[in-house]
Amino acid sequence: MHCPACGGKAPEELGPLAASDQFAGRRLDHPLPPATLYGCPDCGLWFRYPLPDAGVLSDLYAGVGQDQWQHADSGKLRRDWQAAREWLRARATDSLLDVGCFDGEFLAATSGISERCGIERNSGAAGRARGKGVEILGNELESLSTLSRRFDVVTAFDVIEHVRDPRRFLADAADRLRPRGRIMLATGNRDAWSWRLMGSHYYYCTLPEHCAFLCPRWVRQEAERIGLKVVDCRTYSHVATRFAGKLRELTTNLAWRAMPAVFAFLRRQGFGDRDAARHPDLAAHPPMWSSARDHFIVLLEKP
Repeated sequence: MHCPACGGKAPEELGPLAASDQFAGRRLDHPLPPATLYGCPDCGLWFRYPLPDAGVLSDLYAGVGQDQWQHADSGKLRRDWQAAREWLRARATDSLLDVGCFDGEFLAATSGISERCGIERNSGAAGRARGKGVEILGNELESLSTLSRRFDVVTAFDVIEHVRDPRRFLADAADRLRPRGRIMLATGNRDAWSWRLMGSHYYYCTLPEHCAFLCPRWVRQEAERIGLKVVDCRTYSHVATRFAGKLRELTTNLAWRAMPAVFAFLRRQGFGDRDAARHPDLAAHPPMWSSARDHFIVLLEKP
């Protein structure tokens, strides 16, 4: 077992990752098994091991429904999309490739761009994107490395954590850029204080579709290695939540961190939203914390 990015052969074990019955926003009839969180001392990448079988993952992604990944919170444009649109308005853009474009909602919200292209593995979502005028160039994230076309901008929102080798993904995205082209990359931030508090028990780690876990420091390091310049970086909460909801999630996670055995016992008695009575592995599943400021979006530029 080695680091999937740099090949380092002595990764550090950071803690257990609980079994999960949730995948890409939907509940599964049978939970996926637990795993372990590792950190590479050479390149700094954190990653899940072992990963679910590739065939199982392919089937699970194919089953993602139209409403699993939401476009907006309370009718407002997603916060990462807001930042991306601001960056797009700062410079004329003729061509944009959105990797993991789902149903093309972000591309449909852009204006003045003649080439709007996407890569999407879910066939139903890709069909809806085509209906919005998006040219689909591939049906797998790995399709990025096979393209010959170049673009002014490559975007990837909540995508890089789904790939086995984020270093290669970033390099492939850089290869698709024209001179002075830009990459806009959004993902979870493992340096967020909420994540540091919960460690491997953080809800974001337990989602089985997440393979790799990044932070701004890792992106800056890799950007420098492949000749990209970091222009801007912002942190944000993925979900807009009222104060009461933020307080409830904070309190619940603090209580779970202090008394995980109590939560597990209550789950086995039928309390909570996990069927731990039928699937005992789910008793160790941590609570959600979607209101935390635990994401970042970074703007990279190719000289």
